[in-house]
Amino acid sequence: MPKHRIVPSRLVVVAACLLICATAMGRWPMELSDAEGNPTLAPVLERATAAVVNVKTERPVRTVWRRLESVEGGGSGVIIDAERGHIVTNHHVVEGATSISVSLKDEREFEATIVGTDPQTDIALLQIEADSLSAMTFRDSDELRVGDFVIAIGSPFGFAQTVTYGIVSATGRRDVTQRGLETFIQTDASINPGNSGGALIDLRGRLVGINTLIYSRTGGNVGIGFAIPSNMTRTIISHLARHGEFRRGFLGVSMLEFDAASSTTDETASDGEVVVQQVFYGSAAADAGIHVGDVVLAIDGEAIVDVPDLQGKIAFKQPGEEIDVTLKRNGEQLTLKATTGEATLSRQPVQPEVTALEGALFSDIAPARRSQTAGGVMIEIVRPGSVADQAGLMAGDVLTSVGRYTIHHVWSLRATMQHVLEQRVEPTIWLVRGGEQLGYTLSSPPRLFRVQQSQLSPWWWR
Repeated sequence: MPKHRIVPSRLVVVAACLLICATAMGRWPMELSDAEGNPTLAPVLERATAAVVNVKTERPVRTVWRRLESVEGGGSGVIIDAERGHIVTNHHVVEGATSISVSLKDEREFEATIVGTDPQTDIALLQIEADSLSAMTFRDSDELRVGDFVIAIGSPFGFAQTVTYGIVSATGRRDVTQRGLETFIQTDASINPGNSGGALIDLRGRLVGINTLIYSRTGGNVGIGFAIPSNMTRTIISHLARHGEFRRGFLGVSMLEFDAASSTTDETASDGEVVVQQVFYGSAAADAGIHVGDVVLAIDGEAIVDVPDLQGKIAFKQPGEEIDVTLKRNGEQLTLKATTGEATLSRQPVQPEVTALEGALFSDIAPARRSQTAGGVMIEIVRPGSVADQAGLMAGDVLTSVGRYTIHHVWSLRATMQHVLEQRVEPTIWLVRGGEQLGYTLSSPPRLFRVQQSQLSPWWWR
């Protein structure tokens, strides 16, 4: 007869590992034992689950028949300040919600208001008016190691106070959402839709992360979940509590990681080093004397690992903060002082003085589409009857340059338009629509025209 292999369950494996660790330590911690001395996480969870809430939302959605209907949604949240009734959750849980309610473990339910949100890190801060709340304490997420045990608490598929466990699979995960401001904790603790905004805790019940997304081809858990580290969360919510938003620093450079094999320039950078590709007009980098081709080695003495690392270090500086930027230029190291500017919204209209663009709302192009557009900013909305509408501009048009100035994002468009206004010039704006090249004059009245190759600005492909 064939021999059957007995495969122990995951729970037995974990319990065995914990018992081995306990034997090595001499005894199992009393606070994680039941009355008979058996290992259990129940004492930790009795305290921690009281700080995790179920978040329910309603938001308007337009149906295929163009009717507005109210759709229910939800997720999870963590009480982090009992006195003020502050609850942290994900931005995407409450985005667009017209009403938000919060259910506690003791079955009390309260209406919640949004104190502030930060879409780039997917953090939102809510507030409820309630007493006798239980808040969760933070742990330094930088102390986490791969292999540490963690517990996820939330409301997957609406099942409130659901607890799962696992380990830290990785730390510092980047390039997950392409937002550029991320350094996720990866875990194999089971996370499913509805867990968003819930708690990832250690074995002492301390918050180490806010569960936010999963990697899955089916929509269900496959053992790859991601949480926003508690250190990042704590930084963001402190600003949301004070300002209702997170104000980011802005240096004003575009960067790339140097690759000697594909480089056609004479940079003295090594593979993987971060090289300044462009310095934006009027930015903090320009004022500080940073040049194209400089290699960025460190910010305030902290070494730069890659482009997302540099973006994160700058973004978490406050506008107006003086920083030390350590560079390598022509093989020599130097340190420049820069005063960070303020990062603007990624979608906004141009100055009202530019009447030719009145009625057009511009937005940065999503990372996934940048390779298709070769840069530029997109016209997101054109208000009917506006100057932009009458001139023939359309939603979806990509603005690539203003005269000889290449445009990469909304901030550079605003700065460039301000510059040309001060110079009292009316340059041609260059657009792309469905692969077709268009020119747009700022004269009165503005004029849109198809571009022949001979009419192209010499800076079009720059």
